[in-house]
Amino acid sequence: MIMAVIHSTHVMYTVQPGDTLYILASKFGTTVSEIEKVNFLYDPITDPTLLYPGWKILIPTAQPGTGMIHLTSSNDSLWTISQRYSSNTDVIYRMNQLTQDPNMLYIGQPLLVPAFVYEVEPDERLSTIAEKFNIPIQAIVNANRGRPGFSLDVIYTGYRMIIPHAPE
Repeated sequence: MIMAVIHSTHVMYTVQPGDTLYILASKFGTTVSEIEKVNFLYDPITDPTLLYPGWKILIPTAQPGTGMIHLTSSNDSLWTISQRYSSNTDVIYRMNQLTQDPNMLYIGQPLLVPAFVYEVEPDERLSTIAEKFNIPIQAIVNANRGRPGFSLDVIYTGYRMIIPHAPE
């Protein structure tokens, strides 16, 4: 068992105009400090008081397990979501037991996705994390695209990174 896998459910949320950390913490039943910690919303990485519309942030929940929920936003489709998590549309469709037309997602629709959250350990690099989970580096990059604090060049100890499940 890999100890740095976080055993709670996280939500991938797209920041909307008017969102604040306080509003999001209240909405998802967590704390401002937890959202800041999970997304590394600290100086000098970013100004912790500013959220930018379009950012993808992780929000921890009290739900047990290692689940990952993607809340759909206006530009999402089953195809774009499957590409983000290095999966395919059929897997996500089946995971969520969808009965509607897969092209008819609604904004804010929660979808389980084949991924989990991993906390970066000291001295790790993207290449060592990709090797640890037997997935391509590009899969990690795709899953974390648009997240504050995520960089190809520098990853910080304690940063919570989205890791897609390795293809079977």
